[in-house]
Amino acid sequence: MDAEARLTDEKPLTEPITSFDVACRQVTSYLKQAIPMGIWLVSRYDGENQIYLTVNDSFYGTRPGLSMPWSQTLCRHMLEHRTSRVTPDLESVPDQEPVSGRKQYQVNAYAGVPIQRDDGHLFGSLCGLNPSPMGEDLRGQEPLLRLLGGLLGCVAELDLNRTDLQRRLQTTQTASETDELTGLANRRGWQRILNVEEERYRRLGEPGAIMYLDIDDLKIINDSLGHEAGDEHLRRAAKTMREAARGTDVVARLGGDEFCLLMVGLTQQQVIDASARIQSALAGAGVSASIGQAVFSSATTFTDVCALADQRMYAQKSERKASPA
Repeated sequence: MDAEARLTDEKPLTEPITSFDVACRQVTSYLKQAIPMGIWLVSRYDGENQIYLTVNDSFYGTRPGLSMPWSQTLCRHMLEHRTSRVTPDLESVPDQEPVSGRKQYQVNAYAGVPIQRDDGHLFGSLCGLNPSPMGEDLRGQEPLLRLLGGLLGCVAELDLNRTDLQRRLQTTQTASETDELTGLANRRGWQRILNVEEERYRRLGEPGAIMYLDIDDLKIINDSLGHEAGDEHLRRAAKTMREAARGTDVVARLGGDEFCLLMVGLTQQQVIDASARIQSALAGAGVSASIGQAVFSSATTFTDVCALADQRMYAQKSERKASPA
C-alpha cells in the first residue's frame, strides 16, 4: 500500500497543529504507518549535539531528550554525502562504515532529510532507521520526506519567531515582578520566566544557559561607604549586565548581591565566551563579580541547572579568594 492510501485509511489527525512539537508528533506518527521502520524521529542540532525531540520507536528504545555528539550521527553523514539521504541497505554504501555505532545499534536502513531555518541554517533532521535492510522502493519516498521536512522547517520557523517575540515582551515586567532598586526582574519574575522557558525547551530543544553572578565585596562597600554607595554599586552592576547581555537575554536580581541571567540560543562555548564578556564588562565598570554557568539539559530540570550554575559561581568565588589578583 502506498503512502497516500495509508493516509486515507488511517483515522483522521484531529489534533490542531498549533506548535512545532504537535507537527512533529503527527508527522512521525504518519510516517511510522506509511513507511514502517524501527524508529522515526525529529531531532534538533544545537551546534554540538543531536537532541531527540520527538520519537516514534518500536525497536531501539530511544526516548525524547536523549542526545549524541553530532559528529557520530548518520544525519551528519547524510548532510555531507547528499547521495545517501535514503539508503535501503547501508551495507552497500562503503562510506557509511565510519559512522560510530551503526552496527552496534543495528542500523541497516536509513531515510532522512534536513530541517532548515528560513536563512538556510540547520535546525535538525527528520529521519527513520531500521534494524534490517529494506526494499529499493524506499528510495521512492525521498520526495515525500523532503516535503514533510520542508513543512516542519516552516512550522519550526513560525514557532521560533513567536517564541522570540514572547521573550521580548517578557522584558516588560509587572510591578510585582520588578526589583525596585535595579529595574530588573525580581525573584518572582525570574521564576515565572524560568518556568515558561523550560516548557519551551522541552518543546523546541533550543540550546541555552543559566548564569549566576555574585557581586564581590558589597558588604565592605556598605560598611565603609554606606548603603547609598552600596545601592549605587548594585545599580551600576545591573546596568552593565543589561548592556553586555543581548536583547533576548533575561537579567534578574534575586536579592542582595545575587544576580542571574537566562541566555537562549547559545552553544556551550558561546556560553563560556558570554560569561567572560560579562565579567570583563563588570570589571571595566569597577564591579568585581564571581560567575558560574550551566547549559540547559534534557536530562535534568531547570532547577538542577540553576543549582549547578550557583555551585560553579561559589566555586569561582572561592578560587578568587584563595588566589587574589
